Amino acid sequence: MGKIDALFNEWQSLQPLKENDQRRLDQKFMLEFNYNSNHIEGNTLTYGQTELLLKYGEVAENAKMRDLEEMKAHNLCLGIVKAEAKGRATGIPTIQEELRKNGSGKAVIETDDDRTYFLIDIPCHPYWHQDVEKGSLNDMVENNILSSRQKQIIQLIQEAPHVTQVEMAKQINVSRQTIYRDIAYMSAIKIIKRVGSDKRGYWIISMLQ
Repeated sequence: MGKIDALFNEWQSLQPLKENDQRRLDQKFMLEFNYNSNHIEGNTLTYGQTELLLKYGEVAENAKMRDLEEMKAHNLCLGIVKAEAKGRATGIPTIQEELRKNGSGKAVIETDDDRTYFLIDIPCHPYWHQDVEKGSLNDMVENNILSSRQKQIIQLIQEAPHVTQVEMAKQINVSRQTIYRDIAYMSAIKIIKRVGSDKRGYWIISMLQ
């Protein structure tokens, strides 16, 4: 107990934290809390996949859709708890607004009068309830399946299947990391596929007419 008291006193002495320090601490706690608590329940996302999902909304490598949705829902619930703890009770309206903006259904939230617990049912986006159909690039952009930048990547691949991610970054004028995230997302939803090695391989577009 003495060590806990000492650590608490040290923590108190650092208050208030600088804005940048507080932001880094919040991000670190968000990742550690969501990653570890979800893994206790059997979630299979790696720490890197969790970070990419929660910070950038992107998917890397193969991942189960259920694990992705559970992780996002868990993070939304963390926001509710933080808002309630601060006495603002803004978490639930924020969740509903974000769901509305991305085309998802409304969340159903259950609690008791004293708010000793709450259950939240967050529906998946309608897109994930159906198989991805073949269609045009413009259709995919209009339906928010692809961004305009991801459309550019597809067009580069159509023109040159052996194009590298470094070349993509130069031609689109974005960072290599941005291209990596876009490629990871499009690979995860099976729009593109890499065949062969990084040096000698090529891209296949599997979800276009």
